[in-house]
Amino acid sequence: MGDRGTLQTFLPVASQVSDHGAACCFAARRWLGALDRSLSFRDGGWHPPTWLRDRYSWGPIHWPLFWCQVPAADVLDCGSLAALATELFRVRGEVAGSVQLILRYPRSATVGWAAMWARAGLLPTWIHEECCYHEATAIVRQGDMAIWDPTESRWVESDAALRQVYAGLVTIRVGSDQFPAGAVIWAGQVLPLGEWVEFSEEQRHAEPGAAVDAAPRAGPRC
Repeated sequence: MGDRGTLQTFLPVASQVSDHGAACCFAARRWLGALDRSLSFRDGGWHPPTWLRDRYSWGPIHWPLFWCQVPAADVLDCGSLAALATELFRVRGEVAGSVQLILRYPRSATVGWAAMWARAGLLPTWIHEECCYHEATAIVRQGDMAIWDPTESRWVESDAALRQVYAGLVTIRVGSDQFPAGAVIWAGQVLPLGEWVEFSEEQRHAEPGAAVDAAPRAGPRC
């Protein structure tokens, strides 16, 4: 099985932070929402939650993760960062959900990350050769999707699928449980929900005058 096939079966759905259904997790979620407002709402509008990576280092964690553990955590992985960012966007009133990605990196990077996970006593099963499983947050407005990567604190642009790009996008899946519509639009492509969609060189640039324009390069002002 190749890189993509191996990683496409890594998780059937995007990571979710668990909730005890008690005051501990309720208070943690309220605290996170209040912190996001204090750090991300300025100049009369919302900005992306870049504070997540200022507060949390990226690295291996043990799952399951509960909301009440998040405020005191020092380290979060891409799945927990995406779940947290998705929660924050939803609290703001956005239609948001986590998306699953497979990205391509230099082999030297993936070898180093695999060693980091091994030192933590965890298997680096999210890495296969030069490809990595990754999660980010999708924000959908009127069917158009923008992707915020909280691990890298950046919008994922349509040119992310170019082969020479660091963290090049290989394939993407938008969860069918995340959005009410049957498909979303990103980078000029219709992405059916719940299916892995591969990006080819020809698909990475929408034709001028196409019926559906690519997502704005800077992402929506949120």
